[in-house]
Amino acid sequence: MCGLCGIFGSDDHWSAASLTLSASADPVGRRRDRNARISAVNQMLSRQRIQLSDWQGQSYVLRGPTGQQSIVSNVTEVWASLEDDFGKKFDPLDVANFPSEGPST
Repeated sequence: MCGLCGIFGSDDHWSAASLTLSASADPVGRRRDRNARISAVNQMLSRQRIQLSDWQGQSYVLRGPTGQQSIVSNVTEVWASLEDDFGKKFDPLDVANFPSEGPST
């Protein structure tokens, strides 16, 4: 996806849903939830030396150790991008990829 397309994406993917309906209308709560997702994914990716970051509150950027970058629309696209763009096999459901402690906030 080109960089411009990432700006026009929306945060209505199921992975961005909140546990409460009122939280979805709260921009501060959405940002807090988004940062928690990023933190959890980064803990899982730390061994791969790849980092996920927020981009304009609409998309995410995966950055590799060599400077390679990939823009993804939602967290579920991260896993496909790891294989397609970075050539790394990654199973997000493999227990070995889970951090030993919960996500830090």
